[in-house]
Amino acid sequence: MYILPTLCLALLIIWCARASKLIDDFHDANSKFTAEGYKIIRRLNLTSNFLFCPLSAQIVVALIRAGANGTTADELALHIHNPKTKQLFSKVLSSIKSKQKCEFKMATNLYISDKYHVKKQFKNFSKKVFRATTEVVNFNETKKVINYINDWVANQTKHNIKEIVSSPDIHKGTEIIAVNGLYFNGDWLYPFDPTFTDRIRFHVNNNKSILINMMRSENKFKYRKDAVLKAQFLELPFYDQDVIMTFILPTTRFGLDKIEENISDYLPHRRSLNYHAVSVTIPIFKVECNIDLVAILKNVCTFQMGVRTPFSIGADFSRMSDTTPSPVVGNIIQKTFLEINEKGATAAASTAVVIEGRNVPPRNIFLANKPFLYYLWHKKVGIFFIGRYTSPKE
Repeated sequence: MYILPTLCLALLIIWCARASKLIDDFHDANSKFTAEGYKIIRRLNLTSNFLFCPLSAQIVVALIRAGANGTTADELALHIHNPKTKQLFSKVLSSIKSKQKCEFKMATNLYISDKYHVKKQFKNFSKKVFRATTEVVNFNETKKVINYINDWVANQTKHNIKEIVSSPDIHKGTEIIAVNGLYFNGDWLYPFDPTFTDRIRFHVNNNKSILINMMRSENKFKYRKDAVLKAQFLELPFYDQDVIMTFILPTTRFGLDKIEENISDYLPHRRSLNYHAVSVTIPIFKVECNIDLVAILKNVCTFQMGVRTPFSIGADFSRMSDTTPSPVVGNIIQKTFLEINEKGATAAASTAVVIEGRNVPPRNIFLANKPFLYYLWHKKVGIFFIGRYTSPKE
C-alpha cells in the first residue's frame, strides 16, 4: 500500500531536479545575453548613461520565435541563448509578480498587419505562455496605431512610460511590431535617511566634475573589494529580498572601461559577497532609455554573425500566420525607466528610518563619485536591468 506514495515522491524529486536545471539554464542564457547586449549598446553609447532590460528582451524575442519556423526560428534561438522549453517561460513569468512594497509591471504586445491572418493556435500560445496579446491592426492608419500602442503601454506602466513608439517606428510598410515595457517600483529593505543626503562632487572625467545630490548610509551590506577585478561590489536588497540592486565601482578613478570589456566576470553568478560594515554614498538619479533590440540582435557576436533572417524577405513566420509571403519583423522596441532615491527605486516619497548597525564603525567605504555600473536582478529569474551611470544631468 506504500507503492503509490513512494512513486509520487520519486516523480516529485525528478520534476524538482528538472525544474532546477531549467532555471539554471535560463540564468546562464540571461547572463550571456546580458553581456552581449551590454557590449553592443556600449559601442553605440560610448559616453552616455543607458539602461537595458535583457530579461524582457529575451521574453519578447522568444514570443516572436514561437511564431517562426526553420532558419528564422533557429537564428533567434541561437543568438539570444534562449531555452526552448515553454514551461520555463511560464515559470519565469510567474516569478515576476508584485509583493509588499515592490511592484512589477511588464507589458508585452505583438501587433501584426491586417494583411495577415494570425493563427488561433499562436494567439492562444502567446497568451498562455508569455501573457502577451496578439493584435491585428491597420498600419495605414499610422497616427491612430501610434496613439493606441502608447496608451496601452502607459496604462500598463502607470504612465511612467508614456511614449514607446513614434512616427519613425511605424509606417504604411510596417508588418510586425513587438512592443515591450517593464516598470519596477520597490522600496529598499533599509531605506536611506534623506537628512543625510548631501551635495557631493561627481567626477565625470579628469576635466569635469558636477555637484549632485547623493544619499548616504552606514550599515551592514553584502560587499566585496576584488583586487583582481579592480572593483568594489555592493548589494542593496529591496523589501522583497529576492530583488537586489548591485553596484560595481572601479577601484581606479576611471576604470569603468576595463569592467565593461569583461562584463561577464562581473555578473551575479560569478561572485559571492559577504556582509560587512560599509559607508555607502550613491547618487540619486533617474534614467529613461529607448533601446533598438533589432540593432542588438543583428550585431550579436555568436559565431561571428548576427540574427538576420527574421528582418529580411527570407523570414519564415508560418507558425504565426499562414498568409504568404511571410511577414517581416520591422522593429522590436524597448523603453526602460528607473529612478533611484532614498526610499528605493522609482519611488517619489522619502522616509526616515532608524538605520541598524550605526554602532559598528564602517571599515569599508563605497563612494560612487565616479562612473559606475549597476544591475537590478531577481534571485529566481535573472537580470532585469543593467546600466551605467557616467554623467549626471546638469
